[in-house]
Amino acid sequence: MAKPRTQSNSSIFENFPGLFRPRSKADQTHQSQTVEESTRQALDKINNVVQGELGVVTDDLELIKAMNAVTLRKYQALSSSAQEMLATSSKIQQTYKAMDAHLDQVDLVSKQVEELEGMAKQLDDCVRQLAYYNHT
Repeated sequence: MAKPRTQSNSSIFENFPGLFRPRSKADQTHQSQTVEESTRQALDKINNVVQGELGVVTDDLELIKAMNAVTLRKYQALSSSAQEMLATSSKIQQTYKAMDAHLDQVDLVSKQVEELEGMAKQLDDCVRQLAYYNHT
């Protein structure tokens, strides 16, 4: 078991001078002024930081505003291009529909030409055979 300390209260206070002594009115006023000045300085520093942050946020918002304006112009140009492409596509579809009947006629003529080529080949073969028999 440890021995209890037998130091008196007065010797404890002696180790911390000014800690437990009553303060005078002048000391209290000075301490109050010091606290007020420290608080004012702290608030001024906080104000400076907040003002700086506000400036940065304002600059960021201006940058975003400028980026939005550029993006808006680009999307308007893309929209205009898309509308022109849609109009051109519509014209192409109308032209194709108008040509569709002609394409059917071209297909028919092409088929008839193939048949004529086949007949011409048969006639050519017949002429060769006749020529061969005539020479023999």
